[in-house]
Amino acid sequence: MYEKTFRLAPELEGKQVMLDCGRVGLTAEIWLNGKKVGERIWEPFLLNVTDFLQPGENQLKIEVANSDASRHAIPDFKRYLEIEDGSFEQQPPYMDVIDMNGLMGPVRLLPYWQVHLAVDLQKS
Repeated sequence: MYEKTFRLAPELEGKQVMLDCGRVGLTAEIWLNGKKVGERIWEPFLLNVTDFLQPGENQLKIEVANSDASRHAIPDFKRYLEIEDGSFEQQPPYMDVIDMNGLMGPVRLLPYWQVHLAVDLQKS
């Protein structure tokens, strides 16, 4: 569980606001000021939090469900040897097969603008 207390920026008060959790492995359940906002099981980890925000101080909680797949990850020994002898131009991670787990973020509050576009399909 990830928790953060923050002050709502005055320029966001009274506006439509989205919470972008960024990168999450695997799923996220989001709570704001003691109320469940929702959950996301795949990207984008983005929710409308307008009705849950309050002026001033706010309490955000994000619970992430992880996988135990990384516990079973086996590094590729041949790849390890290539890294050690310098065959790679760049240093990749040793265990690049491990699943992403946790909240990597960045977590951001974003103003939401609704835009309507009109397209005249009659003209070429």
